Amino acid sequence: GFAIGSAALVSLALFGAFVTRASASMPVADALTLKGVNLLSPVVFSFILFGAMIPYWFSALTMRSVGEAANAMVKEIARQWAEIPGLSDCAGLDFHERQAWKDAGKVLVKPDYEKCIALSTQASLREMIAPGLLVILTPVFVGVFCGIEAVAGLLTGAIVSSVQLAISMSNTG
Repeated sequence: GFAIGSAALVSLALFGAFVTRASASMPVADALTLKGVNLLSPVVFSFILFGAMIPYWFSALTMRSVGEAANAMVKEIARQWAEIPGLSDCAGLDFHERQAWKDAGKVLVKPDYEKCIALSTQASLREMIAPGLLVILTPVFVGVFCGIEAVAGLLTGAIVSSVQLAISMSNTG
């Protein structure tokens, strides 16, 4: 809970910094720091709704990525069980059984850990490209094509729904 609350406060502070910096580049009469962001404006309201969907989209992409990486790991483990002789005999031994195994002169067969680590690292980097691009490029495209008020609505919706999503996910797993 503390981390979620801290992230929410940091998000609000960053939103305030965005509004301040965006207002500095606008004419004084139009500055968001003076006139605020009208939540009932059709553009702002529609991007609040769109922004509220972004954390769910991001979560779906990351969950899919984790599932694909886990599936690749399961396939690698199955391959090692099938191809490395003696691995299935040694894999289920606890500490004392391993010691007895060694004392009996038997060789402990170990899996190819490096292959699993490399697979996990490559999958994590490869699979997080789409979610990363989503959160980086969405505000940029919205700002370029729809303006600063649309970005303010996008960020407002994303902040509110991401806090709710974080609380929900932390409580339900």
